[in-house]
Amino acid sequence: MKGKKSWLVKMLSLAIAAILGFSFVGCAKQEVYRLSYYDETDSEKGFNENLFYINDMPAACADPTCIYIDDETDTENYGWFYMYPTSSLYGGFGVVCYRSRDMKTWEYVCPVFEPAYDEETGQGSWMNGRLWAPEVFYDEESDKYILFGSASNNSDQYNKYCTVFYSQEDKEYWHEVAAEVESEISGKTTVAANEYLWDIVQEEKAFLESVTPGVPASDGKTYSASRLEEALDDIEALNDELFFDNGELDTSNSAVSANYSVLLFAAICARAADVKAMKDDFAYGLYVATSDSPTGPFVQYTNIPGTEGYDPNARTIGLGDPFLSAEDVYPWLMTHQSEYWQDLVNGNEQQMAYAQETGGQIGEDEIDSMTLIDVHPFVDPNTGKKYLYAAAYAASTSYIIGVELSGGWTSDPKWETMTRLTRVGYYTANDLSDSNRSTDLSERSVNEGPWMTYRNGKYYMTLSINNYTSKQYAVIQAVADSPLGPFRKLTLEEGGKILGSEIHWDHIGGPGHHSLCEYNGNTYIIYHSHYDRVGGEGTRGSCFDPIVWTKNAEGLDIMHCNGPTYSVQPKCGPDMEYENIATEAEITASNIADGSGAQYLNDGLIRIFSWDNWLKEFESGTQKETTITLTFDDYRTVRALMVYNSYDYLTHWEEIDRVEFDVKKEVNGEEKEITAIIENLRFDTERYINDEDEGFEFMRPGGAAIAEFAELPVKEIRITFKHDSPIAVSEIYVLGK
Repeated sequence: MKGKKSWLVKMLSLAIAAILGFSFVGCAKQEVYRLSYYDETDSEKGFNENLFYINDMPAACADPTCIYIDDETDTENYGWFYMYPTSSLYGGFGVVCYRSRDMKTWEYVCPVFEPAYDEETGQGSWMNGRLWAPEVFYDEESDKYILFGSASNNSDQYNKYCTVFYSQEDKEYWHEVAAEVESEISGKTTVAANEYLWDIVQEEKAFLESVTPGVPASDGKTYSASRLEEALDDIEALNDELFFDNGELDTSNSAVSANYSVLLFAAICARAADVKAMKDDFAYGLYVATSDSPTGPFVQYTNIPGTEGYDPNARTIGLGDPFLSAEDVYPWLMTHQSEYWQDLVNGNEQQMAYAQETGGQIGEDEIDSMTLIDVHPFVDPNTGKKYLYAAAYAASTSYIIGVELSGGWTSDPKWETMTRLTRVGYYTANDLSDSNRSTDLSERSVNEGPWMTYRNGKYYMTLSINNYTSKQYAVIQAVADSPLGPFRKLTLEEGGKILGSEIHWDHIGGPGHHSLCEYNGNTYIIYHSHYDRVGGEGTRGSCFDPIVWTKNAEGLDIMHCNGPTYSVQPKCGPDMEYENIATEAEITASNIADGSGAQYLNDGLIRIFSWDNWLKEFESGTQKETTITLTFDDYRTVRALMVYNSYDYLTHWEEIDRVEFDVKKEVNGEEKEITAIIENLRFDTERYINDEDEGFEFMRPGGAAIAEFAELPVKEIRITFKHDSPIAVSEIYVLGK
């Protein structure tokens, strides 16, 4: 459904005229009039975009992060939301931004960052594409906008072999050997080069077979038994990777080039066999860049001797160096335990033996081919300390890591604080017992897209689970007492899943990879969702919904999202004149079911998921009529009413029998208290209910019966339902001021 403005002026003028005269109903102690209104359901008119929005995803993108510019001195950007997503608009070779006044209607602005290239030296950035999941924020200390992101680290200039290593020293040594081998075959034909490389492999094989593990070899190096075994296995595997002809290397045109790429890598690895080189076509690193403006241009951070701003106390970082890469992380996670890490417990014999041997935080099945994506910066409001979080992908799993920075946003990490924070499939990262398995969350093999929030002494990490192409991509929350954990993922019963999609839904698929944005004292979650709302796939667009802090059944503060939605919702942003004032009203109800209460009608919480049993809706009793009353301390200006239906088809309703507004109006120079009424306010059943299969009907949650009208000064609202069986109401919004 698309909002249309062309009808708005006409509709409002008619509504105002009707309200000035009203439609007389009858005599009573207080005069009663029919109120002219619009219910936002006409497919031709659409909905009023000045009051409402719907997540129809006009901006095609993924992994959106969003900021609001609240600096009134910045006349160019004040009052605008800026979004920085993963986007195909720039071919994935840069970062772009959009801007909006309401987080829904986005306009493309410009590219804000592209990898640097030094024309004088001919040196380009290590980033060669796939700049994913950028995040921009304003840093008061430096008066700069800071951009963090991840990018592919497989450029021909810096990593043409697409390899990852256990340390920067291993990487440097291996590439020195690679340069030697390349030099030795320079000028040779491909056929001759293949023969030369094959000879290197055979010579190194013979040498490795002569080496005694743990004893210095003739080359002065000491090889572990596992490294020797792995290197010799790799050489043996060449028999299956190369093309041969009668026992010799195949020299046909179709085989020569294929053999060359295999043999070149194998020869380098054989000659540098004391170092493990892990092939990884998905090798990523993290970058940081700065700008004076939210629209850029952002400049990649470097720390090069002889250049302006060089810090001799920090790492030397050139255009060819990621700010953080797997080689920086491996040494600390494999062999080091930070003060925040808890010892591994309840693993099998092999897992426990490995943990004791290495003394680290990652196991054998979590080592190979690590890559880093989805970086997130966080400032602890208690200490002012700065932290970075990222998703580490390795082997067939992923997990979230965190580290404290030593100073500003471009300062070196405090490596000793490097900590693993999550384990896929478990509530906590260190406990491998069956009782700690998070089967209810359905994480599959993914923990990614971290975001950190502080509230009331607790640190909340929200992250995405499952694969982004899946309909079941979702956002969960974990809680800790410190920024680096240990974190515990909340269960479904505790309200652990913030965003998700129920398997039978046909209106939302794969909502996830989010950011949080603060506006006017409220928190909003910005996320992507699939255009294929039924099956889910890779093409995504941006959405947003409000986050409400509440307490779960255990009394723990948690985040609840009034979404994901594909329904008409109150607009957000500086151009929206009205807000929900229902929470300020005294609310009562008749015919309340045992265990229910009127307090659930204006607590700000809309129930979306069937598994959120901790979250209560208002439930009626067995009588055939229920009246809900909202009373304000004084007359309030009201513009619209939204009554949210139940998430459950079994307790849904299809219309509101009567709505009464006690209003104050000047008539013929005399101020009168009158009652304006709406009868048979309908709920859009076609849009919000799937009843195609009898016995399998379901709601598309988050839908409301809506009445929009010209401004009214309202003191009390009475909402009456007539029903044959008990009903439930999820929430009531009154848009006013």
